[in-house]
Amino acid sequence: MRMHLLVKSRKINFPSPQLFRLIAFLAEKMEWPKEESFSLVLCGDRFIRNLNRDFRNIDRATDVLSFEDDQEDSYRGDIVISLNSAVKNSIRFKVPYPQEFLRLVTHGLLHLHGFDHEGTEGGEMLTLQERLLKEFFTKERL
Repeated sequence: MRMHLLVKSRKINFPSPQLFRLIAFLAEKMEWPKEESFSLVLCGDRFIRNLNRDFRNIDRATDVLSFEDDQEDSYRGDIVISLNSAVKNSIRFKVPYPQEFLRLVTHGLLHLHGFDHEGTEGGEMLTLQERLLKEFFTKERL
């Protein structure tokens, strides 16, 4: 699985070595085709708030947005993560920032692969997400 990375926020760092290992781990565990690709945009709250308002009619920042692309078989879509919100979440949930950042990446990738946490299947997606992350964090000693 290939990732196209766009960093629009230089104020907050992100754990790039773990990010690349997480994507390889998820692709292997979920048996996602190697030719698939997606874009990951790392931004601040203002940028993601504008997207949230324009695409979901919710005028506030959020932590992660996913835009599935069903036009081309190998391109899954875009994930947008607010690094500001990732930091706030890590404080709120009392977890290390790298873990929260990687949780948001995993959440977005699951959405790009058709998982949804709304409705009756919601618990299944979040359970899968946490199971995958637990295994990855144990492997990485995070």
